[in-house]
Amino acid sequence: MIQRFALIFVLLLILPGCASFGRPGLVGPNTSGHMAPTQQSWGGLVALAEGSFSGQPSDAETATIGADIYEFDSNAAFTGGRIQVVIGGSAELTLDAWVTAINASGTELVRADKSGTDTLLLKSALTRGGTVTPADPSIVLAEAATNYSWVQGNVNMNTLGGQIASTLQHAVCTVTLTTDMLAGTAFRPCQFVFTPTRFDVYLQSSAGVPVLNFSDQVTISGNAILWTDAGATHPSNGDILTIEAWE
Repeated sequence: MIQRFALIFVLLLILPGCASFGRPGLVGPNTSGHMAPTQQSWGGLVALAEGSFSGQPSDAETATIGADIYEFDSNAAFTGGRIQVVIGGSAELTLDAWVTAINASGTELVRADKSGTDTLLLKSALTRGGTVTPADPSIVLAEAATNYSWVQGNVNMNTLGGQIASTLQHAVCTVTLTTDMLAGTAFRPCQFVFTPTRFDVYLQSSAGVPVLNFSDQVTISGNAILWTDAGATHPSNGDILTIEAWE
């Protein structure tokens, strides 16, 4: 039981922090027992804007989504170069017509959906009206309509929480320390296929008891982790060193 609590303590310890990203692999010697290579996406936030009707817009009023100006009209006449939205018998019907116009006639990579009877949800998409996708698109929103407004204001959609999805690498190596490794002033226990930006160090004896006190320095050196003699307290021959690194 004491060992279990000690192990938990050492896992929470030590050097610069961690985050849960993907995990591919290691190269070079001294990398036995590492985790099987995998990767995982992170980030990936959809840019989302909301607009709300408080009543019907008036004839010829507009709302703008990037390069597209939508004109609300109660008749067939509308300004050239704009996209017509026919004002329906209620604000909800007008909203329905606008959703259809955005998804069918707009040029920006967004998808429009209706929420309730009066709210437009505008999301970044792979294609016009298509599959929603993580992105931070530069699409400026504006309106000149009496009974319609963007909930977040007339802003650029790239300020609304979007983030393109990406993948970072992560790997773990386990090394049994030897007298030859510990005899010099420095050695590299792990070499990765990526350049680490953060890592954690776990050290235990050959019997599995956490080693909590050592004065040596552990730093990033290119694609490797560098262990440097930097004090009087060192690991012992046979100690098991585990290093977990993130790109």
